Amino acid sequence: MIEKNGIKNKENRLYFTYLKEGKSEYREKIIIGNYWLVVYIAKKYMSSNYELDDLIGTGVIGLIKAVDS
Repeated sequence: MIEKNGIKNKENRLYFTYLKEGKSEYREKIIIGNYWLVVYIAKKYMSSNYELDDLIGTGVIGLIKAVDS
């Protein structure tokens, strides 16, 4: 289940440190923890041309790519 409050910046940095050390189980925690940030940003860019679901989907893909790089 995705927590609505996400993760704190301090936890995010710690998880990225673990991920860089090769602990791949933190990849999913970072993605899930930042999901609500994607939703928040998608709502700001919602217009009549794009559906919210499309914006969130695109944002999540970008989030995954960012975490993987």
